[in-house]
Amino acid sequence: NNALAALPGALAIEPVHELFEVLLRVSETDGYTLAGLDGRDDLRLTAARWRARCQALAGVLVGPQLSIAMGADRLTEDLDGITFLLRPTTFFQVNLAAARALLGLVQEGLALQGTERLLDLFCGAGAFALPLAARAASVIGVEAGGGAVEDAIAAAELNGITNVEFWAGHVEQALAEVEDRVDAVVLDPPRRGCHPSALDELLRLQPRRIVYVSCQPATLARDLRVLVEGGYAVLRVTPVDLFPQTPHIESVTVLEYRGI
Repeated sequence: NNALAALPGALAIEPVHELFEVLLRVSETDGYTLAGLDGRDDLRLTAARWRARCQALAGVLVGPQLSIAMGADRLTEDLDGITFLLRPTTFFQVNLAAARALLGLVQEGLALQGTERLLDLFCGAGAFALPLAARAASVIGVEAGGGAVEDAIAAAELNGITNVEFWAGHVEQALAEVEDRVDAVVLDPPRRGCHPSALDELLRLQPRRIVYVSCQPATLARDLRVLVEGGYAVLRVTPVDLFPQTPHIESVTVLEYRGI
């Protein structure tokens, strides 16, 4: 709120004619804010003025794909003892308290014994993959966003986690290349759910447990129908109010392979 309130004053000094988007991200862990300004104008002077008017604004990113940093370019967040370094555009759960609850449900649903080979699909910056690495023999995270994969790799190195690797690419294509045994899978797709080919590949691999984290009940129901028809049983579905006072609802579904 403080950063947003300081922006009009920064813009008034030298009006910006082509400002398309303002992005604000806050570190819940450290309390500072990063921002992004997207537009056709050269926004570096505006970014500098904005930072001067708000002490909590640690950095402002401008330019093509927000590639120029005026000040800090990464957020720091801590989740389950893991420190994450995140650029403002990297997907990460914005409600850390609810994210901890979400992670707890995922851990409980997977019931890992320490010997499993785990896949974390649509892994983002590794919010599930990195904490779960302590409970599995190995983890592979798959994410289409290259920037998020870079942030996940940086976090793994920062925290000394060596039994996890991250692949940049579409989930359905990455799964087609997996030939070794897969014991458990975390699915956390966007609102559109899973590509049909991704579900086909999961049925081919037949992991013992799948934990499906969904932010859209309709696409969850569609995808669960395919998995259940392919031999999986739904053990439980738990809603998580990740975005209070909005109509959105997150849920965690635990599935176990029972055969057809």
